[in-house]
Amino acid sequence: MNEVKLQGELTFIKEVKEGVVRFTVKADKTKGFAFVPLVAFSDVATIVNGFTKGDNVKVLAEISTGSYEKEGKKIYTTDIIALKIAKV
Repeated sequence: MNEVKLQGELTFIKEVKEGVVRFTVKADKTKGFAFVPLVAFSDVATIVNGFTKGDNVKVLAEISTGSYEKEGKKIYTTDIIALKIAKV
């Protein structure tokens, strides 16, 4: 399994549909910050919905890639899927 570990501040939370939440974590880098977009499903999405903007969190995630056709062109996607999340 590929693994992504992040710790930082929640800066954006949006429920896309029931059971799916997109959110962003502002994580420290060597120089400045990285705003990392993530997606959560099911139970993890419910947990994220209980948090508020500004909460400090730890996230364990995995990278998922895929593709689809749109107007005859192949579109490639990369998502960071949250597997576990907790307040720090």
